Amino acid sequence: MRTHHPSHKLVNHRLRGDRGAATMWMVMGTVIVLAVCGLVFDGGLMISAKRDATNDAEAAARAGVQGRDLGAVYSTGPQRIDPTAATNHANAFLARNGWTGTVSADTQTVTVTITRSQQMTFLTMFGLGTRTITGTATAVPTQGLATR
Repeated sequence: MRTHHPSHKLVNHRLRGDRGAATMWMVMGTVIVLAVCGLVFDGGLMISAKRDATNDAEAAARAGVQGRDLGAVYSTGPQRIDPTAATNHANAFLARNGWTGTVSADTQTVTVTITRSQQMTFLTMFGLGTRTITGTATAVPTQGLATR
């Protein structure tokens, strides 16, 4: 019969006390990796959605500026916008492209704000579902070459 050295029992007992420690580290490591992946991936989606919303708002504002006061086009004074026509042009542009937003216009500027929802992918595991993205742009009428 084989006998074990007394130090073997001490080492064996100490190892039993650490049972499951590696599993806990793996679980925590996996959660941390998923959180970082979520921040990178969903953060990129948020940045892209913000850029798209702003670009679309710029396009709608430019479309709104087409609602100029035609009498002012042929004069040498400052260009004026017909606020009602500008609002109608911008809203029509938004509707034609399937976007929703708000339009405000005065005789010098057209401002469009587009609001969208962006669904998170990885971060839904951490309780972050849909986020609201807003893009705002203002356009002014110019004649000839723009100097701004």
